[in-house]
Amino acid sequence: CGRPSPDGWPMALSDSSLAASLRSLGGQRLRRVLHRLESGHPLTVLALGGSVTDGHGGCWGLGCASEEEMRGQATSRSPWIEAMGMSLRRGRWTIGPKELSRPLHVRWLSRFMQYVHTNWPHAEHAAYNQGRSGAGPWTPLTCPADFMLPEADLVIFEFAVNGGGRVIMEQLLSHVMRLPKQPAVLFVNAFWWCRDPDGGEGHKTREAGQCDEVLADPALYLPRLQRAGPTLEQDATSLAVQYDLSSVSVYHALMPLVLANTTEELIPLSAITDGFHPRWIDGLAPYDLYISDMLVHWLRSAMANPRALATKVDPSLAPHCERCTEEQTLKCFDWEINARPELRANTPGDGPLPAQYSEVMVEADTLGRGPRVGTTAVGADWFFSRLPIDGPEAVRRRFRPGVVSVVPGASVEVVLSESHVAEYYSSVTHIEIKYLVSYQHMGTALLECVESCTCEPLLIDGDTGGESFSGPRRVALPIAAFRTACALRVTNTARTDGRPGTKFKLMGFYLKGNGLQGLASAEALHHRGRTQRTALNLKP
Repeated sequence: CGRPSPDGWPMALSDSSLAASLRSLGGQRLRRVLHRLESGHPLTVLALGGSVTDGHGGCWGLGCASEEEMRGQATSRSPWIEAMGMSLRRGRWTIGPKELSRPLHVRWLSRFMQYVHTNWPHAEHAAYNQGRSGAGPWTPLTCPADFMLPEADLVIFEFAVNGGGRVIMEQLLSHVMRLPKQPAVLFVNAFWWCRDPDGGEGHKTREAGQCDEVLADPALYLPRLQRAGPTLEQDATSLAVQYDLSSVSVYHALMPLVLANTTEELIPLSAITDGFHPRWIDGLAPYDLYISDMLVHWLRSAMANPRALATKVDPSLAPHCERCTEEQTLKCFDWEINARPELRANTPGDGPLPAQYSEVMVEADTLGRGPRVGTTAVGADWFFSRLPIDGPEAVRRRFRPGVVSVVPGASVEVVLSESHVAEYYSSVTHIEIKYLVSYQHMGTALLECVESCTCEPLLIDGDTGGESFSGPRRVALPIAAFRTACALRVTNTARTDGRPGTKFKLMGFYLKGNGLQGLASAEALHHRGRTQRTALNLKP
C-alpha cells in the first residue's frame, strides 16, 4: 500500500486487488478514448451517479462547479499538478504538513483526472460531475436534456448502491450511447458494506443507526458479508459485457481483504461511514483513493493491451429504447434534483395558521434560495422545506424538498425560464407539475398562466381520496404561446368538499415537448448544473 506504480503513480491497492476489480475492460468505444489521449486531444468526462459521485467524485478543469472548487489550479484553468506527499500509515492516508479539509483534488474522479493529465497533459481536460445524492438511473432519465453532455468522450455510471434495475439502467444507457461522440461507458460499482443479519442491503440496520456499530465489530460484519453478494452491480456488469463497455467493482477488489480480516485498519469502518459513503480521515477519504486506483488500473490495462479492445459488438449499437423517440422533457425545474424556478410575488394567506404547524420549524431562508443559516417558524405565505413538515419521525427525516403553503389564499408566482436552452422552447406543448399527494392534511391549489404563455386554469387536489399513501404525483398543464419563459400563479385554495386539509406542496416543474432540439452543452452544464446546485446548497 502507498507504493509507486510502474509509471510512478502512488497506488493504495495491491496488484491482486486491482486485477480483481476489473470486471469488463471495454471495446471499440474505449479504443477511441485511448486514441484521443495518444493523439494529444483533451478528454471530456461526464459522471452520473448517486452520493458517492456527488459528494466524493469531485470535478476537473472547466467541469468544476465554481472558482472556489478550482482553487489550486492555474489562473488559465489548466489542471494543477501538486506534490501530494501521500503515505499510508496504519491504513490512514496523510497529506503533507498542511492541514486540508476534504480537498477536491483527492476525490476519486478528480484524482483519476489528475492521473490522466499527468500522463497526457492538456489544458482542456474536463470532468463534469452530474451526480445527485440518492439518485438512481431514473434521475437523469427524468431530465435527460439537463444531464447529458454531447461533448462527452467517457461517461461514468455509479448506480450500484442505489439500484434501479436492469430495464431502467438500459434506458439510460440507450440515451448515453446515442450521444454524438458515441462515448465509452464505465460502470463504477460501489458496494453497500452495512448489511442486515440475513446479508441483505442494510436498510434496517441503517434505519436503526447501527451501521458503525456493525462495521466496527468483525463478529457482526463478517457473518453478514459472507452471506452477501454483489447483487446490485450484477445488472451493470451484464450490460457492460453485452455492449462491450467497461466495469470495475469495489466488492471484488476489497471483499477478499475484508473476509480475510488481516488488517483492522483497512475496511470497513476505517473507510466507510453509514455503510457506503467514504469516511474522511485527516483530510482524506481512503475509499476515494481505492476507487480512483481502480479507474487508473482500468485505463492502464487498456493502454497496455489495446488488442483486447477488439470488439464483437458494433460500437454504434445502443440498447433499444422506445421512450427515447417519444415526447421529451426539454427542461426541468425540480427542487430535489436540479435547478429551482424563480419565485416571486409571495403573498400570505388570509386565514389562521393550522394548529398542527404552530411549532414546526423550517429553513430560515423563506424560499430556500440561499444557504441554510438557521430555522424559522412556518408562516402564512409559501415557504421552502427540505423535509416533510408532518407525519411520523421517520418520515420527517426523508429528503423531500419543495415549496409549501398551509394557509388558504396564499399565492406565489413561479417563473420558468432558462436562457441556456432557449432553443428548446418553440416546441413546448405542456408543463408537468410535480406535487405532493398524501392522506394527511392536504388541500387544493389553483394554477393560472399570468405571463409569456397561455393556459386554462387548473385546480389540483393534493388529497389521495382515502388511500393511505404519500408521495409525488404529476399532472399535465397544456400550454399555448410559450415564448422564452412562462409565469404561473399558484394559489392555495380552500377545499369545497367539506374535507379537512389546507396543505399544498410544489416539488417541481417540467417543460415537455414533441422533440428534443438538442442536449445541454458543456457551457450550459458549467453554468447551471453543478454550479446552481452548489450555490443553492440543496443538501439535506
